[in-house]
Amino acid sequence: MNVQDPPRQPIWSVPSEWLAAYVILFDAVCTIGVAYVIWYHIAVRSGDSVHDTILGIFTGIVTVGIASALLCYLAVDLGKNTMVLGTYLENWLKRREARRLAEAIAEAKVGATQEALARGHAEGRAEVIAELSVLIREWNERRLAAERKGEKFDEPPPSLDE
Repeated sequence: MNVQDPPRQPIWSVPSEWLAAYVILFDAVCTIGVAYVIWYHIAVRSGDSVHDTILGIFTGIVTVGIASALLCYLAVDLGKNTMVLGTYLENWLKRREARRLAEAIAEAKVGATQEALARGHAEGRAEVIAELSVLIREWNERRLAAERKGEKFDEPPPSLDE
């Protein structure tokens, strides 16, 4: 027995908080069933002997009692289990929504990270291009100065490899 299970009544193992519902339902179903059995054996099977009628009524009452007890237990137990199932489904939906929220947050972080990387890449590229432009301009000025002086200029132009 689980520690959190409520105390149970010894007969039919009905949970204590459901005992009143079970008894009320059982009494109602039994009363209707017994009334039907008596009516059936007296009004419908009126051609039977007194012995057969009494035997039929007692047999019918026993059958109604057993069937009522079983049906009422199932109805009460299914009602209890339906609430347990409802709680389980509610918790499952909450966990699913929490997981979806976590995934959405993770996707947003990944998207922001990728955006930041792209922005950083673009900024880094702009810096490299600016530095390379300065190096090329300085190289070209030296080349033109050497050309004006008539000197030989064999310095290679700057590249990204340097």
